Amino acid sequence: REEHCRTHPWVERASPSMDQRHTGTPPRRRSAVEVATGLRDRYRAAQQQQQSPQQNRESAADGEAANKARSGKETLEAENDLIDFLKVSRPEWSLITQSGKSNIKRVMAKLRDIGVTDIQELMRRVMTNTINMDLSEAGHSRFCDETIQALRSERSFLR
Repeated sequence: REEHCRTHPWVERASPSMDQRHTGTPPRRRSAVEVATGLRDRYRAAQQQQQSPQQNRESAADGEAANKARSGKETLEAENDLIDFLKVSRPEWSLITQSGKSNIKRVMAKLRDIGVTDIQELMRRVMTNTINMDLSEAGHSRFCDETIQALRSERSFLR
């Protein structure tokens, strides 16, 4: 079972319960609706937090400093939410290539290089049409129109 999990990353790596160890039943995977619902709730909470009067008074530089000051746990959670969102938006990015890597890792590296570490920032840049300019300036390939459209269409699940 461990070998199966290492070779198939789409299999959830949660520790199997005692029943699962003995019966060999695979762990339950979350459906796309469950993932989207969880992402939508977190996105709403982030939007409400951003719209607070204190946040509105902060300058852009203060906002960046506040983002850097977030704890590692929050940053990791936001990044994992972004990965889940990208997997829902473009499921083919989760497939393993012949080299043994998934495109989702390449996409996350590109986004990190331009400072996108959460869904909120990704959607802000997609909706203002600056994501491809930022990627080009950083020396990365741009997202195709199909990808931009997929991200915009998945946004409706976040509201």
